[in-house]
Amino acid sequence: MFQIVFLLIAVATTAAEIDSLHFVQASSPASISNGGKDVRRSLVRSNNCQSSVDVSCTLDNSGLPCKDNLKVKRSDCAKADRSKIPVPVTIKWKYCNDDNEQQVAYVDKVTAKYKQWIKPDTFKDKPIEKGQCVELVSKKSINVCKRGAAMSMKYEAYKPNTKGSYCYSFKFLRIRKEWLPEGPCSVTTNVDCKITEGDKAGEDCSGNIIKSNTDNCKNILVDWQFTYCFWNVGLNQILNFKSGQTFAKIKGNKIDSGFDVTPLDSVTQCRFKEERNTINTCDTKTASSIQVQGRLNLFQDRDEICSSNSQTRVFAATQCEYNFIITQVVDPKNKPARRLVEIYTPNCAGGIITDDLFIIKYERNKTIPSYDNPISLKGLQIPANGFIVFCATVEGNIFYNGLCDFITMDGSAADSDGRDQVAIISGAPGKNFVILDIFGKVGEDGLNSDHDFQNGRVERKSTSAIPRDEWLPDEWIITVPSNDANLQSWGDVERKGSTEQPTKSPDKFPTATLTKSPIASTSKPIKPPVVASTLNPTNVPVKTPTFNPTMSPGKSLTFNPTTAPVKNSHEPTKVPIQNFTVKPTKFRVNGSASNPTKSYSISYMSAGGKGKGKRKGKSKGKVKGMGESKSAKIKKNHPI
Repeated sequence: MFQIVFLLIAVATTAAEIDSLHFVQASSPASISNGGKDVRRSLVRSNNCQSSVDVSCTLDNSGLPCKDNLKVKRSDCAKADRSKIPVPVTIKWKYCNDDNEQQVAYVDKVTAKYKQWIKPDTFKDKPIEKGQCVELVSKKSINVCKRGAAMSMKYEAYKPNTKGSYCYSFKFLRIRKEWLPEGPCSVTTNVDCKITEGDKAGEDCSGNIIKSNTDNCKNILVDWQFTYCFWNVGLNQILNFKSGQTFAKIKGNKIDSGFDVTPLDSVTQCRFKEERNTINTCDTKTASSIQVQGRLNLFQDRDEICSSNSQTRVFAATQCEYNFIITQVVDPKNKPARRLVEIYTPNCAGGIITDDLFIIKYERNKTIPSYDNPISLKGLQIPANGFIVFCATVEGNIFYNGLCDFITMDGSAADSDGRDQVAIISGAPGKNFVILDIFGKVGEDGLNSDHDFQNGRVERKSTSAIPRDEWLPDEWIITVPSNDANLQSWGDVERKGSTEQPTKSPDKFPTATLTKSPIASTSKPIKPPVVASTLNPTNVPVKTPTFNPTMSPGKSLTFNPTTAPVKNSHEPTKVPIQNFTVKPTKFRVNGSASNPTKSYSISYMSAGGKGKGKRKGKSKGKVKGMGESKSAKIKKNHPI
């Protein structure tokens, strides 16, 4: 979190755009380690320099974040003029000098981007003093009937007084729209929990509440955030709340004061209430919920009762040595919707992930990871069998009979075409990070290589259960072609696990929006995933950061971090075509998702965290339950 201390310069370009340079109190840099082994294998990273960036999008009508709040029915878009329903938004980009001395930006390498448009920046050719930030602001309009919008902030600089210094920060944010179910009412609710103090301030509660011994209990200050929205489009679409039927609960105690229950219309759309409270680290779980109910006038003789319920549960987590490994990546022949990635931990089954871990992919021959929907693991609950399966689409989860734990969005590591490299990392993708385990060679396109699994799948040998930060071909089996995945067993480890539910269920979505998969059923998840459970810092930047920025006129800085793994002469084992028949064992897998680190907007939704109507979104798989509207027809002359 940054605290603005002093405004230095403010330049108004138009009534809609204000850019500024201001001082901030910089947060201390976080260290990254791997059990004493500090192996940084990101090929773009800072060197002797501390900087940060941010990009955000908010809805002008409600002040809510654009992420997860662009929603519309297909029928409304079909009726709209030229299929356009514009939503006014405010975009903010920020880059900061978090160091203790002056920084000078590489002018052609500082870009604030919205779609393909680059925001003019009059500050980037000026030195940035220690503790200063530059903030750029623009007003835009997003057509909610289209896919959404992507935006990014990239900052590259150096410190003139420090030889060999290089500053690099990048953030990518993709805003995706969500199709709402058809019906007279489009009402949704949501509950979030955020840490309010310390170095985790602003982060999700899930994964950040650490279980204490009974003799060392602590009360953690948190903000419960309740959002309720009415998405109907049209001048005469008005939701009148029913008296006493709109309220929230924290720890079972009803909170009915402070809720604005004046009618909602298609202009206002959403309301937001924040309630400060505490979570005791000795409590196993802490729950909060919201209920909304109102009346929509359809005709003179008929009203519609609209309702939505959501629940979020935060579980106190126990820290663990996860030792995650990639066990399977699948790109079925001619079936991209059935793509998936599977990881496994031998030590921490049933627990909640507390480390800043991500699953990322390096696309083809790229030497920096894709920023499009990285999969954030923090805050997720590990199923009872130790395996977590991330599927790219709802269709894939149906095909695998509900064996997917999370559904990611397109572009994630679960959505690989067989030519990418997939890695588990510690740290945020846009900063320095450590590769913990990897499939493939960074910088080498998989096509016709020893890690090409197009139209097939790759599975780790059961004798190779140790995480590897370099690609070892002889530890993998590639099957091409293949039409599905083997989700039943891995060596002596049974993926089907037990019929027991994990003992803990985190309360939050992962930040890109993971959808918890429905359990072996064809019913659609409460919230349509934005494709698949790929951890989603939204999208790959249009241009990848360059590695050799010019440090000063006439002199260039050669940035040469770790090299790609040395090619191994051993080819991975390729086996003949096999037909793997998935025989699901009827068991339920739980999980939860959480937001990524402060630097990234990742949004994924747990495929079971969203409940319909009176079910209150009680999916045990996700700490965060997203309620969907439920409506009932009544005669207007009936009392309510």
